Amino acid sequence: MADSDAGTYQLDVTSPEAVRILKALDHPKYNIVQLGDKPKMPISYVANAFGVLALFQLFTYLTLLYYNISLSSRAGTNTLAAKLFLTGQCFEHFGTIGDNLWRLLVSFKRSEVPRPTLRLLGDKVPLVDVFIVSCGEPRDIVLDTVKAALQIDYPRDRFRVILSDDGKDMKLKKACEGIKIKYHNLHYWARKKGKENHGYKAGNLNTAIRKLDKPAEFKAVFDADMIPEPSVLRVLIPHILIDDRVGMVTCAQHHYNIPDNDPLYQANVTGPGADDGLRDSVNASWCPGSGFIIRHDAWFDIGGFPEFSITEDLITSWLLHGRGWKIALVHEVLQWGIQPDCIISHLKQRRRWWTGHIRDSWTLKFSFHERLRGATFVQRFAMFHHCLRPWFYTVCRLGGLLLCFIAMTIGPVVATPRAHSLLNVILVLAFRWFFSTWSDWKSIHHGIFWNLRRRQATNVWLANHFSRDAIQTLIPFGFLGWGKKLGFEISGADKSSTGIKERYVEKRPKEPKERLFGIQRHEGILYHGVVAVVYVIAIVVVLVLEVRNPSPNFWHRIMARIGFPGMCIIEVAPLYLTPIVYTIYPPTMPKRRDCMVYNAELKVWRAAEKYKTIKWTRESWWLEVPHALALTWLVSCMFYLHRLQGSGANELA
Repeated sequence: MADSDAGTYQLDVTSPEAVRILKALDHPKYNIVQLGDKPKMPISYVANAFGVLALFQLFTYLTLLYYNISLSSRAGTNTLAAKLFLTGQCFEHFGTIGDNLWRLLVSFKRSEVPRPTLRLLGDKVPLVDVFIVSCGEPRDIVLDTVKAALQIDYPRDRFRVILSDDGKDMKLKKACEGIKIKYHNLHYWARKKGKENHGYKAGNLNTAIRKLDKPAEFKAVFDADMIPEPSVLRVLIPHILIDDRVGMVTCAQHHYNIPDNDPLYQANVTGPGADDGLRDSVNASWCPGSGFIIRHDAWFDIGGFPEFSITEDLITSWLLHGRGWKIALVHEVLQWGIQPDCIISHLKQRRRWWTGHIRDSWTLKFSFHERLRGATFVQRFAMFHHCLRPWFYTVCRLGGLLLCFIAMTIGPVVATPRAHSLLNVILVLAFRWFFSTWSDWKSIHHGIFWNLRRRQATNVWLANHFSRDAIQTLIPFGFLGWGKKLGFEISGADKSSTGIKERYVEKRPKEPKERLFGIQRHEGILYHGVVAVVYVIAIVVVLVLEVRNPSPNFWHRIMARIGFPGMCIIEVAPLYLTPIVYTIYPPTMPKRRDCMVYNAELKVWRAAEKYKTIKWTRESWWLEVPHALALTWLVSCMFYLHRLQGSGANELA
């Protein structure tokens, strides 16, 4: 690699002994090479067949429930509970159906050729403006990112680092002026921000770009807490140089402050990692919010970053697709940052994502806005699917939960017009477990099994937690005091208003009760405990009523009501206690500095290798216990009903 004072310690990739260069690309201006040779990823028709069968199983299950209701209604049986349960199951599975349809579309349409690993070599490189966006983050966090950006392995006269500070921190400005004595390519900028309609991060970036003298052809953007790797520009830029229609190139975010077992699912390994990879394989990638490079012409073409959205990263991607621009996702680790270090900040961040997406969905007419007209069918389908997901996994899930709960309290949730009706439904459910087990084995093979279990556990309680917020976003702010105004939560900020720093021994309240009620005042997490307790009470009441019922076949009645495996009580109800258990037994994390290593020569802090991976301990095994118990109950129901049917017993009275 060309020698420069901003990264001479980096590997010299021009040396054949250092790395295997597969070939040099034929570019008219720049020296771009491809490293290594990635094997093709052939389309798995077995996996596609399983995906189709999983959808078929789900539709068969719902159809069978309806068929049993129809037969029972004709016989004059009261089927109100079964009808409520069927409706609740439809609401519950909307998200699953949408996700499966999207994944099936991708699996049949995706490219088998993976994106190559490219490098830009030499001193002849394009101009780049590197923006670091801050808004009140702790000063040491921002300066760590600034200093790391100045050490990017790129000729110093070919890139500028602009700290665009919406917090107007005068001490931060003074610190930058001191650093600028040695690094002349560092610039500090703070706009005059109004109290309203300032465009958030998008407005900050747009103002800074428009104020620049001779803006560079490419703009790289990093959040204030995302430390870029030295090679980031030489890795990303080649992908935007080899295709004039690539308007943006991105990379995934990685974090170095995730506790053991990731109790709040903050690493998001199977979320952005898997989903972004799927979208990239069909030319439908999206911006992750930090660690991306955008072409100036593309930025200008969409009218700048969208200031109407609080989730500007996502909407920028959609607008680029709407104008026919491509987005490339590079599968290399190029930035390390931090996640919110307490549950209150974490929930505020996730709330902004989910409810922000809901508002954007309405603004962009669920992907049918005229500004998205230039998107391909697959890109539009991805947008439409994403517009529906916040509804499917919040309001619909909550509706399904309430309907199923009401159903089990008033009668059998499965209509049983014939002796074998319940057994048939449970056999269909068994196929769902088969597909689920097959998926689990795949996740074990890819090393993400526990990440997947944690995601499933988190989605259960988090979806209901944000249901109220999803409804509130549709109400104008201030209307009857119930509308919701969204805002940012700053990672790493030690706010006294929050009052809870449960991961740090010296800061968190010593008594679990104090922590629990402190977080309850901000987020109402005891609501989830109430849900679990109400379920238990309802189950006990129904059990008592069924014991007193003189009708025969007690276990048959239980399996058609509170014990029906499709209710998923065994595997779901315990998961509602997750935020409460987390608060009572919070993980202990070292201070941020203790998770980093210092390069004394360059005076740069970077993430320590020890904290770049998540450690899964024996404590994570409880995530599997509900699934194991539910599977045991399902098998027990199958054997009991099969034996009952063989004995010639009558159907449920």
